[in-house]
Formats: sequence, C-alpha cells, structure tokens
Amino acid sequence: MLSEEEGNALFRVSLEEEECSFFINRYDYVRYVPFVELIFSNKLEKYRKAMQGEDSQNFAARTDGISLTHTFRRELKRFFRDFLPLQICPEKQLRLILDRDGRFSAEGVRPRRDFNAMEEVLFQFSCFSEVNRFWGMVQKTMGRTLKKPLFITLLVDSLDQSIPLSPFLVRAVPSDRQAFIFAENKNIEKRLTGSADGINLIRIF
Repeated sequence: MLSEEEGNALFRVSLEEEECSFFINRYDYVRYVPFVELIFSNKLEKYRKAMQGEDSQNFAARTDGISLTHTFRRELKRFFRDFLPLQICPEKQLRLILDRDGRFSAEGVRPRRDFNAMEEVLFQFSCFSEVNRFWGMVQKTMGRTLKKPLFITLLVDSLDQSIPLSPFLVRAVPSDRQAFIFAENKNIEKRLTGSADGINLIRIF
C-alpha cells in the first residue's frame, strides 16, 4: 500500500524532479537560463546529506514529501549499492564512477582537472542521465506513469566530429523518457544517423 506522500506523487511532478529534467551546457549557460546553475555530479550526495541533516524538511518540500518515504530511501541505497563504473564515451576513454558518499567523478586517461570543455560537458551530462535514471527507479517503484520529458540544451553543439551523435544519444538518454534536444548548429542534423524513439532534435534560431 502506498503512503500518503507516494499517493500524492503519482499525479504531480515535484520541484526537484522538474529541475532535474533540464540539462544546459554550462559553458553557454548564462545566455539562456535565468535560474540557478544545475550541477548533477553531486546531486545524489546532496540527497543523502539532506535526509540525514537539518535540511531534511526543506528537501522534503522540494520533493513533495517523496524524500520522506521508504521507497525513496530504499531506491537511493540500492542505486549506491548497485552502481558500476559506466563508460561515458568510448572515443574519449572516460568512465563515470560513484563514490560511497554519492558523488560522481570521472576516471580517464588524465585527471579531471585537465579536462577540456567538451569532456567536462560529457561528464556532467552523464551525471544528469544517471540522476534521472535514479528518479525513474523511484517513479517505477511507486507505480507512477507520469514522466516529464527531458530538455537538453546546447549539448550536441559542444561535441566535436569524433563523437558519433546518434549512438551517444541512444546510450546516454534514459530509454523510458522522451527527450527534446535543442541545438544552434544548423548542420547538426547531418550528423544524426538512423533514428531513436523519443528523441527530438529542435533547432534554436
């Protein structure tokens, strides 16, 4: 039987889930987005700390009470336990890892402090995908069918020709979510091969 918080969550999307559905290339961030920059590499770490600290009530408000449920705590613990190093991008030899505190980091041929702009964007986008995968686990356990689309801005513009776009997007975007990919480059369509269900490319003019 669902708790009151879980029952309410079946029919609406919380503020936290709403914010987590947006990814914006942070190197072009200030031109497009008027709210606080979203960094996804420490999201799950913040969740763990919020549930254990004085900020638990504020976090509960941001999640419409979901963070107070046994489902949320169990799925967060399961996510930490079951997470395995994930290949971010074969072409760049980068892997995503999760430490015991819930912070994502990148493992590659050189330290993250030496990443170029594209590698940093790839890393943060992979964190974004995994945070939304976690929320998908919570929603599935609660039996929710309402899922907000993902809005991804200026990601593909920052990826050079060494990254095959279609395989990357299919691999990185959660398969159970519709995604809208916003791009400036008018030639981006030429780099897309085949099709991916639920992924929509939209030009920003």
